[in-house]
Amino acid sequence: MKRTYAVKEIATFLYSSGDLTNEFFQNHSQIDGKKAHLYLQKLYNEESTKEYYIKHSFEFDGDEITVHGFIDGVIKEKGSIILEEIKSTREDLKKIDLDYHQEHLAQLKLYAYLYGLLNNMTIVFIRLTYISVDDYKTKSFDMSFSLNELKEFFYKAISDYTRWHKTLSEAENLKLDTLKDISFPFASKRKGQAEMMKACYLTMKSNGILYAIAPTGIGKTMATIFSSLKSMTKSNEKLFYLTAKTIGREVAIESLRMLQGAGLRLHAIAISSKAKSCASKMPHCDPEKCPYAKGYFSRLREAIEDIYNNEMLYSYDVIYEYAMKHNICPFEYSLDLSYFCDVIICDYNYVFDPKAHLIRYFDDSQYLPKVLCDEAHNLVERSKDMYSAEFDSLLPLRLEERLSSYDKLITKNVKHFYDNLKKYDELVNKDLFYYSHFLDDLMLSSLRQIVDHSDQVLADNKDIKDKDEILNDYFLLKDFVDTAEFFGESHMFVVKKLEDNHFQIEIKCADASDFIYDTVKNKTKGVVFFSATLFPLRYYMDLLTKGNGKYINLPSPFPQDNLNLIIKDDVSTRYKDRASTVLDVAKVIEGLVKSKKGNYIAFFPSYKYIELVLNHLDIEDSEIIIQKPNMDDSERDRIFNKFKNTKQPHLGLFVLGGSFSEGVDFQGDLLNGVVVIGVGLPMVNIENNIIKEYFEEKYGAGFDYAYTYPGFNKVVQAAGRVIRSETDRGVVILLDERYKYQIYKSLMPDFWSGRITLNNVSMIKNNIKGFFDDSDIIM
Repeated sequence: MKRTYAVKEIATFLYSSGDLTNEFFQNHSQIDGKKAHLYLQKLYNEESTKEYYIKHSFEFDGDEITVHGFIDGVIKEKGSIILEEIKSTREDLKKIDLDYHQEHLAQLKLYAYLYGLLNNMTIVFIRLTYISVDDYKTKSFDMSFSLNELKEFFYKAISDYTRWHKTLSEAENLKLDTLKDISFPFASKRKGQAEMMKACYLTMKSNGILYAIAPTGIGKTMATIFSSLKSMTKSNEKLFYLTAKTIGREVAIESLRMLQGAGLRLHAIAISSKAKSCASKMPHCDPEKCPYAKGYFSRLREAIEDIYNNEMLYSYDVIYEYAMKHNICPFEYSLDLSYFCDVIICDYNYVFDPKAHLIRYFDDSQYLPKVLCDEAHNLVERSKDMYSAEFDSLLPLRLEERLSSYDKLITKNVKHFYDNLKKYDELVNKDLFYYSHFLDDLMLSSLRQIVDHSDQVLADNKDIKDKDEILNDYFLLKDFVDTAEFFGESHMFVVKKLEDNHFQIEIKCADASDFIYDTVKNKTKGVVFFSATLFPLRYYMDLLTKGNGKYINLPSPFPQDNLNLIIKDDVSTRYKDRASTVLDVAKVIEGLVKSKKGNYIAFFPSYKYIELVLNHLDIEDSEIIIQKPNMDDSERDRIFNKFKNTKQPHLGLFVLGGSFSEGVDFQGDLLNGVVVIGVGLPMVNIENNIIKEYFEEKYGAGFDYAYTYPGFNKVVQAAGRVIRSETDRGVVILLDERYKYQIYKSLMPDFWSGRITLNNVSMIKNNIKGFFDDSDIIM
């Protein structure tokens, strides 16, 4: 069998060593590293060669092996030839020795054997050089090895790596063989499921873009995963399943488990957040404090081989178990393990965020990633956040107070920052707000210098006082500086004056479609965006892929008679009218709750609106549950579990667009009805009005793109909590006079076609009572 290995991949897998850290000396960008490389290579004399490509093929253990790579420098110096490998770093050069990262020397020794063999050398001279990306100072290690020594090292590495490569090859062949034979794991397909599968399959085969409006109940997770996998015929094709919710990851893993039960053999991983995965619960990696970071790379290879040879589906629990077994960080373990997986289930940012995406897949043309984007309506706002950043103007001062004793240039640059900031006292308008379509270059220059000098101080002083607080500020400032690299026509620079005379400074992205479409077009091999609420479709196509792609709109598989959707469009819930219409809103909620004993939710535009209506509600039998700001997962779970107690009726007063209005399954009798108060409009403010102007100029529909469409999506999501299965029956009331407007009527999905308009509260109560009486007869 033919096998091709890159020298660097052999060295990295077999010989990686050292501690895990996400700090400064490992945080320099690829651009910084490349600049440092070029700086050294420009010093070579004319006889020397940089980026020397080497390749050698040979027979080994019945296989034809090809090993290749680029030697950074072949230097001719004083009649001798020296092979140089350059590594850029932010580590203190004084602390670097040959054990710093053993894979670096291993890589150079592999190159040395190939070069010595092909050039008939008996002794090979090598130089391992570390260069600081901050000041270009260097530290070199010069060595020499006989060709026989290098040969022994080389073939030991080839033997070890080929054994691992055979394991991977056998798994790849088994995956492709079982993919050919695997059948859909259910006897029949749900309504709309076959159509979705066909469209998804054809999209992946043609490297296309598909938008699928897929209502709840179609079985879209299984449909998209199965059809995408069936389209894969090459070993380097990978499938990414993107979801922002824990439940989404769990459903995807369960779908793969079912396919595994039907005979499919592949490796899949679900990557959880760093906060959830961290075994030490520390905000930042520190090998001096965390045993799972200390020596991480030295234990990684054994941990990967262990789990790969014994498991196929890597859920959070499985990853954590093996991480503890090998005493390594579960989060970083999941990222490293993902490189050997066929299916990767993760958050959107691992594909679309330039500061977090998995570089190996999306900056390397050898991989062919296919992407499924679940709940794709969320990606519009998420993508804007990926290209936005902000910080408080007090932050540079805090860094200066803690770090200036180590580097006086920090004080100098912080002073430049605040001298420049003074002009915004006059530039902010009466609303204490300033914006521009251009960055403040003077400010950005000061911030870069503060980040760079803080970088070096923190790299040189690992035991610095208040380290966690410093790191929080450092990374916020660094994120702002990094985000500035993407600043363009769809961005604005914002300065807001806050209390106590300081400022909030922001880079705000109004439209990330240029960036998202570039990733889709140039770095993936087929993308399917799917959700039940891609309304209106043109809005999502414009703001994700610049209008490109095909689409399908699938009908709901559930009986329309199961949903009783009532519109009451004679009450204003606008901010200025809320006090005068509060009794009308309260009466509608009371009427719904009293129509049948059960669980109900009223979704409001804000927490203050909840308080206003709560004071006018006359409800005795139901326990009223009120959503509070900034609830953590445990508090949300506690509330959800209350709804499971069907003996006690409940009324939830929740915020529209919050954690209870999306991604929560209230199946069966867990939820009998919902009232949505308002049309979900984002807050009308200066920033959103600027975004409105941007979209008005670009699409001629500024208010709709900035306000109407994002708001209505929240409404559809909240209403969708009621009917979660084919046997669920329930009521949805939309309460706002704006629902009589044509724009909202045009946005309503097909599965709302049975909606009725009722404005008399007594008629609404009678209608609901009759609906539930019919339900009881049906049951």
